[in-house]
Amino acid sequence: MKEKKKMNFTEKLGGLLPDGIDCFLVTSELNQRYLTGLNYTDGYVIVSREKSWLLADFRYIEVAKRYETDTLEVVQLENRKVNLGNIFADNKFSKVGFESNNMTVARLNGLKETFPLVDFVPVGGIIEKMREIKTPEPSGRRGSPKRHWTGSLPSSHPR
Repeated sequence: MKEKKKMNFTEKLGGLLPDGIDCFLVTSELNQRYLTGLNYTDGYVIVSREKSWLLADFRYIEVAKRYETDTLEVVQLENRKVNLGNIFADNKFSKVGFESNNMTVARLNGLKETFPLVDFVPVGGIIEKMREIKTPEPSGRRGSPKRHWTGSLPSSHPR
């Protein structure tokens, strides 16, 4: 059995899927990193109630494989249409939720054109709901959380 690197987000996010949604397609790099702990720039995360898939290109696949668990399968992203299509078809996913707060209209239209048999359903804020539930930090992290500057810039610059 592979060591879990991160809390089982399949159970957490899968439990938040609205009724009728087969899986959730995560395209935001920030949300992918939040879910998996892996910082990568080209890929997808698909989450169903029972299983998740992390699709990463060849540059990240070796590191991504370290994140694989019993409920997270890592897939090398070679052809988006084939890789996503196989997961959708093999699992009979016909209603796919997507990050309506983060996905562009152009990207959504591209998915709809590529997968005409899949109904893409806007689901906004689902990962943000997960973030509201705080969990203990894994051991090995040090220090306090980063603080972000919240001040304002001066209205004019000195000459």
